[in-house]
Amino acid sequence: MAAVRADRRLVSEIATGQTRPKRPMRALEFIVLPYALSGFGVGFVVGLTGVGGGSLMTPLLVLLFGFHPATAVGTDLLYASVTKTCGTAVHHIGRTVEWRVVGWLGAGSLPASLLTLLLISRHLTAARWLV
Repeated sequence: MAAVRADRRLVSEIATGQTRPKRPMRALEFIVLPYALSGFGVGFVVGLTGVGGGSLMTPLLVLLFGFHPATAVGTDLLYASVTKTCGTAVHHIGRTVEWRVVGWLGAGSLPASLLTLLLISRHLTAARWLV
């Protein structure tokens, strides 16, 4: 756990220019082994079971690596958006997407998502006035 924090700190320092490496950086030095192994493990389980990676990776980021929950969710969502975009392209090329069904699903899920966000934001705003 301490090694992961030290690696994360070093990568952060290098990215922000706070420190300069004494030797040239190699491309693979930014891959921290515990993160790569966790990603491999989650990918393996997702491939075997079809369970969503977010339900596995987000708790790992929080519990194993000590990320703040909001950061873990945001990190996983960004990664998922990239991988899902690539997966969508591959399935579209292979003609294995029922775009009509995608439209029907979107017609229900997008308004429901927006309504839920609206209700939650109003509920939280009202709750703040009570405190």
